[in-house]
Amino acid sequence: MGELTETEAVTSLTPLQKTCFGYGLSNGTIGVYEKLQRLWRIKSKNKAITVFNYDIDGDGLDELIIGWSNGKVDGRNCRTGEVVFKDNFSSAVAGIVAGDYRLNGGRDLICCSVTGEVRGYQTNKVLRAPGRRVNYGHDAVRELFSKKQNLLLELSNYKESSNQAAEVVKAKIPMQTKLQCVVALNEKDLEKPHIDVTLFTNNDTVIRAVLVFCEGIFQGESHVLHPRDWELTRSVTVPITPVSNIPVDLHIKALIGQIDSTNFHLFELSRQLPRFAMLQLLKGKHEKPKSYSTFIVKERIQRIILWVNQNFLLQTEVTLAGLELELFFKALPTNKLVVFCVGSDNKITIFCDNMGLVGEITQSLANFLNVNDLEARAEFPNVEEKMKMLMHNMVELNEVRLQLSTDMASCLDSIRSHVIRIEDARIIEDVEGVLKWTTALATCNSDILKSYKVRNNNHEDLVKSLKQINKCIEQSSKLRVGKPQARLVELCRAAVKNNNVPAILRIFKTGIN
Repeated sequence: MGELTETEAVTSLTPLQKTCFGYGLSNGTIGVYEKLQRLWRIKSKNKAITVFNYDIDGDGLDELIIGWSNGKVDGRNCRTGEVVFKDNFSSAVAGIVAGDYRLNGGRDLICCSVTGEVRGYQTNKVLRAPGRRVNYGHDAVRELFSKKQNLLLELSNYKESSNQAAEVVKAKIPMQTKLQCVVALNEKDLEKPHIDVTLFTNNDTVIRAVLVFCEGIFQGESHVLHPRDWELTRSVTVPITPVSNIPVDLHIKALIGQIDSTNFHLFELSRQLPRFAMLQLLKGKHEKPKSYSTFIVKERIQRIILWVNQNFLLQTEVTLAGLELELFFKALPTNKLVVFCVGSDNKITIFCDNMGLVGEITQSLANFLNVNDLEARAEFPNVEEKMKMLMHNMVELNEVRLQLSTDMASCLDSIRSHVIRIEDARIIEDVEGVLKWTTALATCNSDILKSYKVRNNNHEDLVKSLKQINKCIEQSSKLRVGKPQARLVELCRAAVKNNNVPAILRIFKTGIN
């Protein structure tokens, strides 16, 4: 029904309301989705061990309850992410469940730490472990103390401001100062092509530092650029290399001021990188690749051009020069050629040797045009050869697996026989017989260990082949949308099960058997 992409591995999921669910990632990020739209998310330096659903504030709606690796437990409003409840354990949280553990017909929240401490909570009332004193005014005192600290800090800032009046005057910049941004592909770096995000001011002010927040590109999701004092200029360039074809939001903060100033003004701006930002539009015509996918979409060509302008990083927008459209792209850094053709009969053909990339383009276009079902015809000779090789390897590996299983069963029979003979020789006190059959038993044991290692390696190779086969099937399914996509997966799995290679290749081409 839909796919959602996050930057790290998903470690936990929980249902909230009819159309909402909460999630946690391995990097400490938690959040809530409503259907396929993300409502909110936050990131912590600690890891979310578990997420759970429970109505802790009694409003009739479940909150997202999170147990953290530092022992903190908090509950957040599923719509806004606002904290409505929190508690702390002395050690990491091990798990969170809910149930009628007091046998009063109510559903209570139960949290347990890794050291075995258990606490129960019910709506609008906290139940502590036996013998643990409850301080009901603790939260109020803590809130008042926090307000006091904020007021003292504000007072200190006012005093500092008055003492640094001269420095503030020095830090003033022209009122018309603006931070501008230009995003462009840099294909000159042949080893690692990337996207250059160039920031610059419209006057003589300099950029002292730049902080870029970008999910899924930088380690830790942020990147800081801080030029040396003798390198300060009015422009700064930040290189970005997207790791996959997904739209990326850039949130940029820059410190701008005079070159001799110690106080700077903070400027902020946001920019979205299109999904296929690493595809460079080429001029002129080029030889088309042999592999392609073709399908028909009943939509005006102007809508397709609008999709192109929104999903590719273009210096100038694409316009329609006639009844047909033909665009040539180069996929960086693989240098694969992608040709996007739209005919006057609504027939769209995408030429590229990378079936995965063609599938991503097809899915993006279908989603933009709200296409529910889409049939396609595809020709990918390289994928067909790969599938033939993988299926051939799988057959050979299965035959080896069966032979190894037979050998192992025979060896086990020999071991049983040797054990019986050793026992018989022991009973009749035949020392030479005991030594003879013990040696034979040790030899069989060594053989069965060697056979196990061979069988284990064979199993690993078989699993790798099956994974690659499934990946090819998934990429081929992405060339279709809706029911044809689901049908292709079902037919391919049946053909793989029956080892029917011609049927698989036929399904890849036409989507039907």
